[in-house]
Amino acid sequence: MNYGKEFEKYATKHHGINSMYYDKIVSSMTPYIIEERQLNVASMDVFSRLMMDRIIFLGTGIDDYVANIIQAQLLFLESVDASKDISIYINSRGGGVYAGLGIYDTMQFIKTHPAVILAGWHDDVEYFMAQADLFIHPSYREGFPNVVLQAGAMECGVLVSRIPGNVDIVDDQENGFVFAVQDAEDLYQKLNQALREPQRMKALGQQLRKKIEANFDRRYVQDQLRQKYEALLAASGKSNT
Repeated sequence: MNYGKEFEKYATKHHGINSMYYDKIVSSMTPYIIEERQLNVASMDVFSRLMMDRIIFLGTGIDDYVANIIQAQLLFLESVDASKDISIYINSRGGGVYAGLGIYDTMQFIKTHPAVILAGWHDDVEYFMAQADLFIHPSYREGFPNVVLQAGAMECGVLVSRIPGNVDIVDDQENGFVFAVQDAEDLYQKLNQALREPQRMKALGQQLRKKIEANFDRRYVQDQLRQKYEALLAASGKSNT
């Protein structure tokens, strides 16, 4: 089945999604990837390739149009095979409340498997980290990402982009996976590897927590900062009081 073409027909004909806006969303999922198969080589956009593995990726702010696309994807995959899981990976700044609630209502509608967890609203990030098997941080630039520390402290399997801050915390293949910045193919390959090796990701998460405890404990960091400031003040001849 050509998931990209079939979903386009499903979204535009059965859910009334504007074809021009659909094309705009799909084009944002480029570049295309090349996949070698037994009998041929296939070229497809990342959007369609993820759909084949029943993966939905939400990487923009959520408005009514984006919510319609996500809801249509959920309903389409449910219609193809209601017995299989659907995975959603989110890298979004948020957006419209009602648009987000529309996606949430659709998730409730298709809830057919015990692996589907509708977390609802919680004030503490620990709740979500405890539910997650993997944490993905595909940022282009950071200072020092506290959210990666939080995921590691909860022993989540962590995948992060190769940028300063992330690589100070995560060592590739030692306590998590690191992928190239803005490289959809590398992210796809690392994510597939993580999904195929859940026990290894669990072990890497445990190693990451040990590194965080040893190097990023709040009291340790505060003490290191204090010592650095005292050394700078002493070098300048100023008092540290």
